[in-house]
Amino acid sequence: MIFRLLLAIFFVGLVVYLFRRLVKSFNKSEPQKKIDQFDDTVSCEICGLRLPKQDAIEKDGQHYCSKEHAEQ
Repeated sequence: MIFRLLLAIFFVGLVVYLFRRLVKSFNKSEPQKKIDQFDDTVSCEICGLRLPKQDAIEKDGQHYCSKEHAEQ
């Protein structure tokens, strides 16, 4: 009797484990683009924040971190 109970608990645990693993594999989305530490970075002329060059706002040859800083 105890053997059957332990066997049933084992199979229920196995089903739960496999189900979670299956759901986890379906929920994997595309990984976000990682910023390479060697990408070109620039500093904001107002606050000095370092950010990737492609994310910076360029105005009159200067780089800014936000529209607000670019308009100052």
